[in-house]
Amino acid sequence: MSAGSLEQARALFTRGLAAWGAGRLDEAEHAFREALALAPGRVSILGNLAAVLLKDRKSTRLNSS
Repeated sequence: MSAGSLEQARALFTRGLAAWGAGRLDEAEHAFREALALAPGRVSILGNLAAVLLKDRKSTRLNSS
């Protein structure tokens, strides 16, 4: 992984965190997936992506009840 790719992954990760904090789960998921493509296997990215997906799934179930 090049230094440029790592910096891009960090920027996308930060964007994902900001989107998640603002409740924009689709945007957060997208940013985390892009970051993961640049930095495969990064536990911090994987963990946050999983958390967003679980939260989105829970929100969807609650809204459909």
